[in-house]
Formats: sequence, structure tokens, C-alpha cells
Amino acid sequence: MKNYMPALIASLITGLLLFIYFNNNPTQTTAVQTTVPIPSSQPPSPAYSLSLGEEPLGPGVYESGSLSKITVNNGTNTDVLIKLVEMENGQNKLVRNFYIPCGSTYKAEQLPEGVFKVIYAYGVDWNSGKKCFNRNRSFSMADTPLEIRWTEKEIEGPNGKQIQKIYGGHTIDLKGSVNGNFPAHPINEKQFNE
Repeated sequence: MKNYMPALIASLITGLLLFIYFNNNPTQTTAVQTTVPIPSSQPPSPAYSLSLGEEPLGPGVYESGSLSKITVNNGTNTDVLIKLVEMENGQNKLVRNFYIPCGSTYKAEQLPEGVFKVIYAYGVDWNSGKKCFNRNRSFSMADTPLEIRWTEKEIEGPNGKQIQKIYGGHTIDLKGSVNGNFPAHPINEKQFNE
């Protein structure tokens, strides 16, 4: 059997000498500096909302004398921007846009006749410069178009026969689940902006 004792003693002495050398010569040591991010104690900036019914994409088309309207109940936990878009000569034409803060109800009145795509942008913290939400953005489009039609009906009045106009109206309930009354499917931001 080999005797490992002399090799063990030599290793211990070498280790001890290296330890003494490096502890007595500070110029030979290397300092490592690391930067550790410290979490901010400040809460995120408060979310900015527009006023109920504001039109951030520009003024819409209002039909003077029209009694057609849609009522939108925003039962989601985010604000929503709704666009009513009409197809005209193969092009999308923005007819109306309106902003509804979460938990609010808005009535869009004096709507023109037509068949409209209803397109939604949901989110938090409206950015007026970019005309979009800063956080929690999502987009969807109603599965079926919204049709606004006026009809005329002849009625017997105190002065004889009269024509009565009947204006269309709709109510849309937006909910944070699949229980809304106007089903929609997800779209992307580019599709929303078209």
C-alpha cells in the first residue's frame, strides 16, 4: 500500500501558504461590483380615462332629426372604445366612435340608416397622443352587423291619414364573460385600425 501522508501534508502546507499570501496582498484581489435593481416603491401611474361619449377618433356622422339610437352598457372591468363602421364602395367608413368608461352606460343618438360593423377596443389608461390604450389592450368585432333602418307606417290620425316614421334602436350589453347579448370574436389591433 502506498503512503499518502507526505502528499497530504504537502497539499495542506501549499494551501496554507496561498491563503496567507492572498490575505496579506490586497492588490492581488479582484472586486466584483454588481447592480441589483431595487423595486420602485411608487405605484404605477393612475389610469387615464376619457369622458363618457367622447369621440377620440374624430367627430362622427349625426343624422339630424333621426331618433335612431343604440344604448351600450359597459359591464366589463375595462374602458371600451366602440367604432361603428360602414362598408362604402369596398372601403371602411368610420361613422361613429364613442368612449365608455367601465361600469358606464352610453346612448349613441341621431344615428344614420345603415348596416354597421361594431368594433371594440378594450383597455386601461387611454393615450390621447397615440389614440390607443396603454395597458390590457384587447380587440373584438361583433359577429353580426348592426342594422339601423327607418320604416314608415301609415296611421289614422285626428286629421286623417298620416305617415309615422319608426326608428331603429338597439341595446348592447358588454360583459366580462360570454354572457353579453351581442356576441363578438377577437381581432388584432391592425384589424381594429383598418
